[in-house]
Amino acid sequence: MVLATGAAIAQEPAKDRLDALERQVAELRQAIADLAAEAGDGRVAELERRIEVLAEEIEDSGARSGAQGSLVPTRRVPGRKAGAVNRLTAWTVHTSTVLVGGTGLVYAWMRYFTTPTDEFAVVGHPWQPHLQHLHLWTAPLLVFAVGLIWRDHVWRHYRRRVRDRRRSGLSLLLGCAPMIVSGYLIQTAVGELWRQTWIATRLVASALFLLGYGAHMVKPLRVALTRRQT
Repeated sequence: MVLATGAAIAQEPAKDRLDALERQVAELRQAIADLAAEAGDGRVAELERRIEVLAEEIEDSGARSGAQGSLVPTRRVPGRKAGAVNRLTAWTVHTSTVLVGGTGLVYAWMRYFTTPTDEFAVVGHPWQPHLQHLHLWTAPLLVFAVGLIWRDHVWRHYRRRVRDRRRSGLSLLLGCAPMIVSGYLIQTAVGELWRQTWIATRLVASALFLLGYGAHMVKPLRVALTRRQT
């Protein structure tokens, strides 16, 4: 790991200095995460806590440079690491993902993998229209949840090049936009070719999003279980 020296950082403008410090914190946090995965020692958790305290101090010192090069102070919640989401926002994201993903998976199963009991039926399962309606009603909640975490979590971590869970985060990012857009285009497409194109796009993007979301939640769940056991 290559870190800039204090003298070199001091000569940089305030904004560049803060960005350099944020990159260092991201590198240190990743190093601690790698060490924790290998060692599993309780001392690693203490080192990680100290890194988070350092990140909070850097965040409190200012987010961006002002007109005269001074750092503009920012308000933060004590004890919350930079880029983390609060509990209400997290539960909004989790709930909306489960509702939209669950109804979407069940609807897809009913539409593509069930056989109608009536040869003249236009749906594969009697509950198929109801699941479609539930899916459409809950989809705006997921769009709202993504908007909640976009600036302070998604874009902040992407800009800082945070390596922790970056692959799963990028999978979420790449799957989210086409999943949302294709969902609306399916409802407005007139030609059958375009409709089938957007359906295929929706299925692939949704699978990418759900797989990324599951992978993104592995580490937090493992940490939570470890803390309960200790």
